[in-house]
Amino acid sequence: MPLPPLTHLQFTVLGCLIAKDRNGRDVRGHLAEHDACKTTPGFYQLMARMEEAKLIKGRYERAEAGGHSVRQRWYTITAGGRAAWDQTRMFYIEQSRGALENIGGVSLA
Repeated sequence: MPLPPLTHLQFTVLGCLIAKDRNGRDVRGHLAEHDACKTTPGFYQLMARMEEAKLIKGRYERAEAGGHSVRQRWYTITAGGRAAWDQTRMFYIEQSRGALENIGGVSLA
């Protein structure tokens, strides 16, 4: 089986977006929960690269924050992103299955 198409950060971001669209703050919070914090510039560079790769789509929406109207960046997983996430997930399932079988006959069937 070939190596997965996604990095661990990309896999984590797409996993966050599988169920629903999320804004940048929510995605950054999800990464922080998994000890995958990025600086603000680093986060938006990651997201821009994922948009360029057509794994996600970004859009701006107006929101209220502290009595002010602000633009929030929202992200949606694309069909290509979902396919890459599924392929990566299957890679790690197969790798886990093989490793467990090698250490004591444990099966994930």
